[in-house]
Amino acid sequence: MFDNPSFVLKGILDTEIQQKPVPEIHARLLNRSNRGSSPNTVGGVSFLMTILIWFVDSTIENALSSAVVGLMYGPIFPGTLGLCNDILPRDVHMVSMAILTAVASAGSVSQNVAMFVLWLFFPSSPPVRVSYSV
Repeated sequence: MFDNPSFVLKGILDTEIQQKPVPEIHARLLNRSNRGSSPNTVGGVSFLMTILIWFVDSTIENALSSAVVGLMYGPIFPGTLGLCNDILPRDVHMVSMAILTAVASAGSVSQNVAMFVLWLFFPSSPPVRVSYSV
């Protein structure tokens, strides 16, 4: 009966799950008013700045809009870590933070690979300028 390792592991996990109560999510964690700006505000401002980058032909405006987008998206990862620390039980904090950080790192690696593949589609030599003589 105990020869099957998956059966032994399942038994261990079942006893651990039964011994520990499931944490309840408090109403204060679900209330957006105590968590800073709402996700709709962050998404709206970032979307507006991205539209401005696309349609306004100004280097200064593009730099400022990119800075605002970074300012809006920057606190999302630490905020997610803090929210997970509030919701999850204390004994799984270390494992959950490790998993969240690993998934975030994998996302950045895949983004770099996608940028490299897209970069391959651009020509390697600069365009030749044609001068008109009048």
